[in-house]
Amino acid sequence: GAIFFHGRNQGGADRWGFLPTGRRYSPDSAEMDNFGRSISISGDTMSVGASGKDLSPALQDAGMVYILSRDLGGPGNWGFTPARITAPDAASGDKFAGGAALGGSVLAVCASEDDVAGVNDAGSIYLFEKGSAGNWQAVNGGKFSINVAPGITQVNTGFDSELFLDEQRLLFWSRIS
Repeated sequence: GAIFFHGRNQGGADRWGFLPTGRRYSPDSAEMDNFGRSISISGDTMSVGASGKDLSPALQDAGMVYILSRDLGGPGNWGFTPARITAPDAASGDKFAGGAALGGSVLAVCASEDDVAGVNDAGSIYLFEKGSAGNWQAVNGGKFSINVAPGITQVNTGFDSELFLDEQRLLFWSRIS
């Protein structure tokens, strides 16, 4: 996959067009990674998910989030930072990064097919915070799934594209509860 950048006033006043530096591929892409499956921007930071990313031969389709920064590599350019975010308990087939929401220094990421509490593909949402050194860390107690969220009996792939986040709240939608 690839992500494409368009901007206003490209090719004329108030026209939206493809930017000259407007295409990015994963720096370590492989077939079926699904790079670009989720994209979220907050200020000068962008998260891009690759839900089919293999972390190793034993962790196929575990998924990964890449972090890009505005003006990294030149004015107006979105460049890849060294950050690569994975689930702390990554497992094969979890599809981590199928959905993501970035709000300031907080990132919520969905693993739509995470197996939880004996339920195959129940799904989970993970929270990460950006530290002062620019590194992203999993939030202690920041995994939401059927075994920790009151009243949820099943979370399934319906919420992976419906995450909303600001610095104080996380909202997600589940078609089955």
